[in-house]
Amino acid sequence: SIICSTIQSALKIMTPHKFQVQCLALLLFTSLQFLLLVRKTGEGKSLLVLVMALLRGPITLSVVPLVGLGADQCKKAMEHANNIFGLHLDNIKGLRGDGIR
Repeated sequence: SIICSTIQSALKIMTPHKFQVQCLALLLFTSLQFLLLVRKTGEGKSLLVLVMALLRGPITLSVVPLVGLGADQCKKAMEHANNIFGLHLDNIKGLRGDGIR
């Protein structure tokens, strides 16, 4: 499938989890707009966002609750694609030097 081949070629992950492929198929090939996925830490949720960004592009917005988590995900994404750019809202300053509120 295009999902497995993208994961394998772009991300070098040869055996994605079944839930990852199923969720991506729902998001990519149906009219489903939202997906609530509950999995443990480290089980592969972030892969869904990365594959969606690679296949859908050109802009993908990912909101994460922790700056460290966002920085880690951005770093991992940039290892696989050269068109990934990450912003941290606490680093964006307006004309008065205020962060985005």
